[in-house]
Amino acid sequence: MVSFSVNTTMSASTTIGYTPGALEGEAASVLMSLYAGGLSPDGGSMVDDLQQHSVSVYYVDGDPLGGASDSWSGIMTASFSNLSNHSTQGEFFADASIGGRSVISAVPEPGTYGMLLGGLGLMGALARRRRNRGQ
Repeated sequence: MVSFSVNTTMSASTTIGYTPGALEGEAASVLMSLYAGGLSPDGGSMVDDLQQHSVSVYYVDGDPLGGASDSWSGIMTASFSNLSNHSTQGEFFADASIGGRSVISAVPEPGTYGMLLGGLGLMGALARRRRNRGQ
């Protein structure tokens, strides 16, 4: 028997929690997979062992501000056995994937409002000038 062990620590966290008025929130997740396997002694079927552990945090509009976190630590073990006197092949892989999503609503900077007001004022002045020309 061949055993593969991985001592792993994983954590997922969000920092804000949600954006007021947004229809979505924040999410963070981690998935760790450990696989061992190969052909059975007859060569016609697979003998395998897949171990997975995940940690996820989801926050949506309406949940309290401040975010959240979750974590896990431990040893994951996957095994492959050849109990015959025939040669066989085995494989091992470990895979870790992380993901996250955060929705931030756009908030204009103060300069944007100034430019908007200036543009409206300029358009008003041009309209007034055209009206005065027509009289």
